[in-house]
Amino acid sequence: MLTYVHALRAPVLEAVLPGATGVVGPTSDDGWTVAWLPDVEAISPVGDVIAIDEADDADIVLVVVASGVFSEWRWDVHDGPPEADLRDAAHALTSVLERAGREPELHDLLLNAHSASDVSFVLSHDFALPKPTIAETRSGVTLVRDDPVAARLRARVAARELGGVSFAPLDDGWSVIRAREGGAADDVLAYGLAAGGTSDSLTVYLWRGFDRATGCSVQRGGDLVASATWNSGWHDLERSRAAATDARSLVDDCGLPVGDRVALRSLLARDDTGDDALAVLTAVLGLPAEGLAVLDDRPGAPELVTLEPASWWHVVRAAAAESGPWIPARGVQLLLAGIAALLALVSVGMVVFGCAVIATGGEFVDQDGVHPSDWLVPIVFVVLAAFNAWGARRMFRTGRFF
Repeated sequence: MLTYVHALRAPVLEAVLPGATGVVGPTSDDGWTVAWLPDVEAISPVGDVIAIDEADDADIVLVVVASGVFSEWRWDVHDGPPEADLRDAAHALTSVLERAGREPELHDLLLNAHSASDVSFVLSHDFALPKPTIAETRSGVTLVRDDPVAARLRARVAARELGGVSFAPLDDGWSVIRAREGGAADDVLAYGLAAGGTSDSLTVYLWRGFDRATGCSVQRGGDLVASATWNSGWHDLERSRAAATDARSLVDDCGLPVGDRVALRSLLARDDTGDDALAVLTAVLGLPAEGLAVLDDRPGAPELVTLEPASWWHVVRAAAAESGPWIPARGVQLLLAGIAALLALVSVGMVVFGCAVIATGGEFVDQDGVHPSDWLVPIVFVVLAAFNAWGARRMFRTGRFF
């Protein structure tokens, strides 16, 4: 639940700790602290509260706690809130925000909002509440530990959606990939590459935001193993408890050559660092230093090749040409070759059948005369017979059909 508390950050943290879940963010110039929390009960004694959420039975849920008095409204955007609820909600927001004269504006906001995010967007931009986003990516880079051909293939597929990506193979099975547009496109690229990987592939995403914010995420296959954000102005209430588990997973599940587990746990448990957290993380996890060099555009960084968007057909053809046989198991190759040969024989039989129908004027199947469709049978199956015979030969010799 997105929550705004009219109090400084320290009292909010004191109210929710220990044992709470969620994240607590910065405080605005007007004294409002933003947080993502499961409920508002723990912080309602600290100050006035505005909470915005979505629920199964409502598109928008609005909670206002003013001087300890709890009020809640929920409605579906298609039906809209009742006018009486709309007036009460707008008046409550005007009161806690101390924005006399702007009640009609808040009334229209609630009336026209299509989602909870619409409400939070206007409150942060027009009413000076803190932005609910933890950090915005300025630039990012993705390190993939997988077969270089497979990593390149996934990158080319991603390039279709992102308008081009850059790629370079590294040592020890690593590749470095980044989006041409940067920013949010790097976020999309990283999670797309992880989702398309095998269960053994490893995807490490390193990013830098604004005002010293940095972060990382590590995924094995499509499963998130660990993530962390530093110097973003947000405090993860579960960070210190999860740090030990995340550090253990990075070693045991990902097989990374961690040099100092204590340093890794300490780094993952911190919200703020005085040094470059990504540099420390790269050294501790034994990640390729080239990833950070590419991220920061340092001299000597590996030269990346731009992978232009390509169709699935072109991508698969290129991957097949680079990787040799599509199906390395010889038994499977022979099975598929046998199936193709059988289909070729069936097609030959259909050609003979069609020719017999035409030659006997239809008597072969007890019909009067030859219909136009009867001529299509031998023509179509001649093509199929030739294609399957050629495919069987290709699969037997090279392990692929083309």
